[in-house]
Amino acid sequence: FGDQTLPDMEVSAAAGLVSHSGVDQPLGAPQSEAQVLDGSACNLGSIGHPNVCLRPCLYFAVGQCNNGDSCAFCHLSHPKRPAHLDKRHREMLRAMPLHQSAALVLPVLKRKVLELDSSAMTLALFAQLARACGFADGLAGNVEQQSPKPVREHRMLVATLKAMSLRLLLSSTGRTLAQGRPEVEAMAENLLCHLRSLASAGIALPASSSMDTRSLTSSQ
Repeated sequence: FGDQTLPDMEVSAAAGLVSHSGVDQPLGAPQSEAQVLDGSACNLGSIGHPNVCLRPCLYFAVGQCNNGDSCAFCHLSHPKRPAHLDKRHREMLRAMPLHQSAALVLPVLKRKVLELDSSAMTLALFAQLARACGFADGLAGNVEQQSPKPVREHRMLVATLKAMSLRLLLSSTGRTLAQGRPEVEAMAENLLCHLRSLASAGIALPASSSMDTRSLTSSQ
């Protein structure tokens, strides 16, 4: 197997979260996605699956994970080729001024966040990130209003952003948008940790929720 390590943001997101199952599970025991979504039984890395869980465990897939509930990698199914930013996409974002790249990323991020939770704390953390990216009022609605319609060369980038998991979107774009501003990456990390904490407590909404995020947006 290759090296199975977590970047700093994902280490922080994993820290402090514990399984809510009171029963030890044997090595390789399957865990249902319903259990993971409600926080009732899962290993550390699977919390928040599929939106904010951590990377898939290479060892669990072949029945060789010895870390059990303490494993910091996800034990549930993931697509073989998850959507991600390739080198061209990363370079495109880095070449843009922060305000322009954030105008492409933040509306996508905001919709994904609202699909999980619209509490005051979640909205406040998102607003902090928006302010750090140059949106002075930090309000999600204004971020969307200020976002220009993507030009042709940016449409594929936006399509990729929409296809990415929330965890990967936060960790990848947090680093990309930072552009020498560590507070941007730190705020993206805080938002990810917060959402995983909600998932651990069974508070965050599942990805299959039929909630109309447009109505949430307009209500803010």
